[in-house]
Amino acid sequence: MKDLLLENYIKEVMHNLCQEDLQEISLKDFNPKTSLEAGLQVGTLSLLAFLGVEMNKSSELPPEPQAQAELVIDAAKDVGLIKSRNLQQIEDTKDMLEDAFEEKPLKVVYDQISSNKMRKLRNWLSDKEGGHEVSYDGHILSRKDFDYFNKINDWRVNNGYKAHTMDEYIDLLKTKEKVEKQKQRCEDVFNKALAFDDDGMAIFDFEKVGKDDDGNFSSRQFVEDASDLSLKIFELEQSGAFDEGSQEIRSLYKIRQTMDSSSSFLSMIDEDGNWKDGDIMTADEIARYYKNADPEVKKVVGPHLNNDQ
Repeated sequence: MKDLLLENYIKEVMHNLCQEDLQEISLKDFNPKTSLEAGLQVGTLSLLAFLGVEMNKSSELPPEPQAQAELVIDAAKDVGLIKSRNLQQIEDTKDMLEDAFEEKPLKVVYDQISSNKMRKLRNWLSDKEGGHEVSYDGHILSRKDFDYFNKINDWRVNNGYKAHTMDEYIDLLKTKEKVEKQKQRCEDVFNKALAFDDDGMAIFDFEKVGKDDDGNFSSRQFVEDASDLSLKIFELEQSGAFDEGSQEIRSLYKIRQTMDSSSSFLSMIDEDGNWKDGDIMTADEIARYYKNADPEVKKVVGPHLNNDQ
């Protein structure tokens, strides 16, 4: 009986979806319309079954009905189809899913959805918070990233270049995300750390540089931050906002010098706060060089050196 209800409800829901513009459908529109209580339950689960496969990052689905039910519940929570805080209600839904998948496995339910209807649902999901685009070559992309993948490859092929594989594109996305994250980080640190006093002297709080999200200092992070911040300060110097040779320009130049020198020294300190050999200078040479460093540089570097250095 449950198997029949599940099959009929899939047909009913998919038919109704094709009559409307899915972009205008909200999550509540996925609530079942039939008056049969069992049909209500299993009907909802038919759509959750689809979501379970869509949200699953692996091509391998668990064979056990219980594991399939848990996968679907988790996927439905991710896209907001299950918002209930009633644990018993969620458990009842999971039990109903398990029974349904006992008679008609998740993969069977998924395979019965036509490609046209699948595309519409994928597009709908990609516009929702937590939604995903179609699975492609072992990866799941947002619609925006998937469209950009096609756009890039169209350009490459039209210009005589080899198209990117999906794995290559994923690496590009990771690099792009890292660059954008660091760019935003630089902007945030710059705005928090740089100020001008009443005399026009630029002041920079170096304690804001090199901190992770938990507020812990990292020499590696300082060096990474300093590279971007130094360039940003140089751009401010060249922006025309200040008169050439003005107090503001001189103070910004001084901050940039301090930033660059501090970064160089911090890159030569190991995790224990001791000088280490580099490609150009030995640990002893850098220690002697540091003794004659600018006092402002020592203010930045000193707290991260071992007291014996």
